[in-house]
Amino acid sequence: MPKLTDALAPLLLLTATTVLPGCILFIPGGEPVDRNSAPRIVAAGTGWSCGWDEGANDYAFEFAAQVVDSDGADDVFDVVVEVFPSGSGSALEAFGLLEEGPGSWGGRVLESESALRCGDAYDVRFEATDTDGAGDVLMISPSPPLIDATETGWACDYYPDRGDYAFEFVTAVDDADGPLDVREVLVTVFLADRDIVLDSFFLNYEANGIWGGIVDESDSDMLCGDPLDVQFEAWDSAGLSDVLFLPYF
Repeated sequence: MPKLTDALAPLLLLTATTVLPGCILFIPGGEPVDRNSAPRIVAAGTGWSCGWDEGANDYAFEFAAQVVDSDGADDVFDVVVEVFPSGSGSALEAFGLLEEGPGSWGGRVLESESALRCGDAYDVRFEATDTDGAGDVLMISPSPPLIDATETGWACDYYPDRGDYAFEFVTAVDDADGPLDVREVLVTVFLADRDIVLDSFFLNYEANGIWGGIVDESDSDMLCGDPLDVQFEAWDSAGLSDVLFLPYF
């Protein structure tokens, strides 16, 4: 008389050879076998930037994505990027990235060849899809500017070449979206311990996140030697801001 296991053997073989893609196969007495794993976009290795390209004489947007897949890097079919104006649901651009190496995808587009503008605020959506249609999505949204207190300050001194006392202001503003995402920095000067505004003006962008400005004493209501409270406020293209207040000591 045949054993029950012998009778089930053809059924088990049929089951093992007719599993649908993306399913998990359970064999009695064995371990479950995962037939497909969805790709995963690694946030730490994914992002974008914009900067001036001397060779192209144009601003260039660069996009990079790191994607891992338990089924192997070759199982990732494509990675698509969509770029939206911050807070909008309508995409300005959409394009596929190129595989640059195992798990590494990248792409580059010039400002003149797209609707994108360097310095504008964007939400960027990365979507990775594998050969079985499984996928993962990562959305990167604008980050607010951050005024670096260790690189921010002011001073007043006599400048012989100007023939006047002058106030000099400087600050460094960090922004994860790039230094060009910071649109303006406003300085407001108060008479210390009083709600009296003596002057306010915008600083000039110098380089690498540094903003500065100089004002002659004769062109303002500030007097060198007076006790002053100074406030720095930075805004980015999305309207996000940061404030740093330096009280008089």
